[in-house]
This record gives sequence, C-alpha cells and structure tokens, in this order.
Amino acid sequence: MIVAIGAEPAVALGGRVLFGVRREAFSVGIDVRIDAPASQSVGPGSIRASLVAGSVVPCYHYRVFAGCAVLGAGALHSEGQGFTEARTATTAVFLAGARLGVEIPLYGVLFFHLHGDLLVPLSRTTVQVNQSEVWRSPPLSGVIGIGLGVNFQ
Repeated sequence: MIVAIGAEPAVALGGRVLFGVRREAFSVGIDVRIDAPASQSVGPGSIRASLVAGSVVPCYHYRVFAGCAVLGAGALHSEGQGFTEARTATTAVFLAGARLGVEIPLYGVLFFHLHGDLLVPLSRTTVQVNQSEVWRSPPLSGVIGIGLGVNFQ
C-alpha cells in the first residue's frame, strides 16, 4: 500500500508491485505503481486524476536499510466532472528521484518493507477548466509505502 502526495490534485492511495534481483549489497528492481483516482473541487465541478507508472529502481543495501535511485515513466489520466464541457486527457509522466527504505526480516523468506520516495517530475502536467489553469503538478512529489516482501533464493 502506498500514499502519494503531489502526483495528483489530492492525496491518493494506491498500490505498488516490485520485482527485483539482489546480489549481496546491490539490487535492481522494476516496480509498477497504480494510484487510485484523487479529486479536487473546482467551482461547480471537480477534477479527478489517477496515475499508472513503472520504474527502474537500483539500490544499495546496508543491513536493514536501502538507498535507491528511481527512474520512472507512466500516464496521468485526468478528467473534469460536473462541468458543461467536461473533458478527459492522458498525459505522459516522467519521474526521477530517490527512495529510502527499511526491510525487516519476519519469518523465513518474508520481510516487512517500509519506504519513502522523493520524486521530481521531468515533465509537469497542467489541468485547465474553461481555459484557466486549476492544477499543475508540483516540482516535487512523494510516496510513502508499506508492504510485505518475499525473498526467493
């Protein structure tokens, strides 16, 4: 489970699946992130957006800690609701940033994972209503996530 801040017009809940390989202190992973739609009121209606993205995540591990780079791309789907001329749009999103994580062994191959991402959009999205800008993706976004992991050895 993740909580995303700044990627959509409001705080969004979502999910992430990560597949990776690890060799001693180094790992590389591919993750897929899906944020549930988040809405913001705008005059008589609202704007709503959701994000689907994939990332490459190389990491360095030290004991239970991990420091990672994040390079990702995806699509932000936004739509107007309650307006006379409501439209939808899908825009490309490119992200780069860093992830800090903690992996705590639980039982056998299971571990608890907690991480935080700080991301910079390499392309910024603007949502307009009646030709007026009502939301623009901020210069930074963040993700906090928790979950369970499995080590296949």
